[in-house]
Order: sequence, then C-alpha cells, then structure tokens
Amino acid sequence: MRKKCTAILALLVLLLALRAPVGAVEGLDRDRLGTLTIAMAFDGEALEGGHLTLHRVGQIAPNSENFIPVDELTSSGVTLEDLHDPALPGQLYDLALQHHLGSKDAPIVAGEAVFADLQTGLYVVSQLASDASPGYAPIASFLLSLPQWQDDGYVYDLTATPKVPLIPAPTEPTAPTEPSEPGDLPQTGQLNWPVRLMAVGGLAFFVLGWVLLSGAKRRHP
Repeated sequence: MRKKCTAILALLVLLLALRAPVGAVEGLDRDRLGTLTIAMAFDGEALEGGHLTLHRVGQIAPNSENFIPVDELTSSGVTLEDLHDPALPGQLYDLALQHHLGSKDAPIVAGEAVFADLQTGLYVVSQLASDASPGYAPIASFLLSLPQWQDDGYVYDLTATPKVPLIPAPTEPTAPTEPSEPGDLPQTGQLNWPVRLMAVGGLAFFVLGWVLLSGAKRRHP
C-alpha cells in the first residue's frame, strides 16, 4: 500500500511539473501595466542629458502569446514573425512616423530613461541625433517586448542597456598644395631656353623689317 501511495504521489508531482509552463502562459495578464527602464552609460559612466522616444508598434494576439502589429499598422503589410531581423526596428520606426503613432518621450537623467504605465505589447526605442546625450552619437533603434518571460514567470518591469556610440572623430583636412610662382611654365619637361630664343628671334625680325622699310623710303622719295 505504501509503495502504491508513493507511486501516485510521484505521478502527481510529475503532472504538476508538466503543467507548470501551461499555467504560466495562462497567467499572462494582458491588461497589466509595466515599466521600461533604459540604462544609458558608456564605459561605466552614466550619461546625462538628451532623451529617448518610445512607440508601441505591436500587440499580443488575441488567441496566442505572439505579437501582431497594432491596428494602425495592419494595412502596412509589416509582419512581426522575425523579431531578430536587424532591419525590423528601423522599418517599424519609419512606419510609426508615417502612420502618426502616439509616442512617449523620457529624459535621460543619471543614466536612465524611464517609461512608466505602459500597455503590454512590442515597443521600438529610438533616438534622433539632436536628442543624443552631449558628446555621444544616438543609439540604434531596437525592440523591446512587454512583458518578457524570465526564469519562472512574466516580468512587467524591465531594464535594457543599449550600446551607446561616441561621436566619430573628425578627419584631418589635407594640406593644400602651394601655388606655383607667376611666370613659371607648366612642369611638362620643357626647359626655359625656347622662351629666350623666341624673344631674340622676334627682336631680329623687328629690326630687319625696320631696315627694309627705311631703304624703301629712300628709293621712293
């Protein structure tokens, strides 16, 4: 009898273990609000100044835990099947602007930009060059889902740490070439002696013409 009870107890434990993921999925609260905290730092130094922008571009599908575009983007034809596509964040950001999706802005204070009271869904985080922290380039747009499955449950208050790039160093201008001296011939391999020869030849022709003209005047007064 004791062995039979032990076997039944082991079976119950196994069934509970198998049901745990299903119960977790069913425990998804679509109406719960969450928070996204974007940590902004470079080499361990917290950034100050500038701000980030957030657009909600995806919603949880009615009958699954997958994301589908928000209603405003349904006609765009965009799909959210591959959230790891590196081109997707930029594409969704452009669509958010084209379809005038509502956005939220958060200032960067003490190395953090905090977005609170957010609906569940898929978000694109972006930053314009004019909104970057002083001395730094804007971060690349990226996606964040709310909530996220971590360890043994859904987490509705998340922290993300994007890579913050520095402003590229300006390139050194090339030194201008020195202008050539006035009167110098182009450097084509030709020497200066033809110039002198042509000058002397021109003077000789002038003298010869003057002599011939004077003789003609004497013969025909």
